[in-house]
Amino acid sequence: MSELESSQKVRFPLNKRTCDVNQSVKPDLVLPKEVRKKCLNDFDKNYDSSVEPSVAKLFELGNEAYKSGLDMEAYNYYLKCISSGIESSEILFNSFKNIGNILVRAGDLEGAEEFYNKAYTIYPDSDILLVNLGTLEMQKRDLERAAERYRMAVDVNPSNSRAWIGLALVHREYGDFDLSWGNIERALDVDPSDETALEVMIEWGVKESRFESIIDRLETYININPQNIYMMETLVKVYVVGGRLVKAKNLIHDILLKYPNNTQLKQILNTLETNENINGVVS
Repeated sequence: MSELESSQKVRFPLNKRTCDVNQSVKPDLVLPKEVRKKCLNDFDKNYDSSVEPSVAKLFELGNEAYKSGLDMEAYNYYLKCISSGIESSEILFNSFKNIGNILVRAGDLEGAEEFYNKAYTIYPDSDILLVNLGTLEMQKRDLERAAERYRMAVDVNPSNSRAWIGLALVHREYGDFDLSWGNIERALDVDPSDETALEVMIEWGVKESRFESIIDRLETYININPQNIYMMETLVKVYVVGGRLVKAKNLIHDILLKYPNNTQLKQILNTLETNENINGVVS
C-alpha cells in the first residue's frame, strides 16, 4: 500500500501528495454525484473476471501519476480500474483509497468519504486508511470521530507514527496538552525520523520551554539523517532560544565546514560572538 497522505489541517508533511485543502480546486477533478453513484453501484455488482494485464497496467499508470502529483491523470486511471469489473481486492482498495485522497486535496470531502468507505469495506483493518479517515474527520471538525479513527489505527499498528500525531492534534484541540505531548513523544519513539512529529514538537515545545526534549529529539534525528541541513539549522536556533549558546556555536562551525556559504548561520554566529565580546561570556 502506498504511504498515507494527510491534510494540512493536521500538519502532515506538505509534499507532492499532500492532502492540502487550501490548494486551488480543479472543478473537473471533483466527481459529480451521479458519476460517483454509478461507480459505487458498479463496484457492488458481482464480477467473475480475473485481473487482466490491461487493468493491471492502468493501475500501474495510476500509481505513477499519483506519486508524481498528477492528480487528474491518476484519478482517471483509477476510475477505469474500478469500472473494469476487476476482482483484485488490492487494486480496488488502493484505487478507492487514492481517489479519496485526491478528492480531499480537491476539497470534495463528501466524495472522499464515499470512496474511503468503499475502501474500508475491503480492508477495515488498514491502519493507513484509518488514519486517512481520521484526517477526514479532522477536516470536518468532528474531533470525537477523528480520535476514534486514530485509536483504531494504533490498535492495528502501534508503530504508525501518523496515527499518534493525529491523536496528539486531537487532544491538543481538547486542551489536554500533557496527553498531546505524550502522543507526539510516542510518534517519535516509533519513528525518530518523522519530520512532521518533530516539527509539531518544536512548535509546541518552544512555546512551553521544553527545550531538553526538543534538543534530544533533534540530535537523534540528525544522527540518523546527517545530511539534513534544514534540521541542523533548526537545532542551532533551538540551542540559541534555549540558551545553549556554546552548543549553537560549535554546531554552526561544524555546518560551515560543509556549507561555507551559509549566510544565515554566519549572521547567527556573528551575533553570538558579538554578544560574547560585549558581555564577556567565555565559551
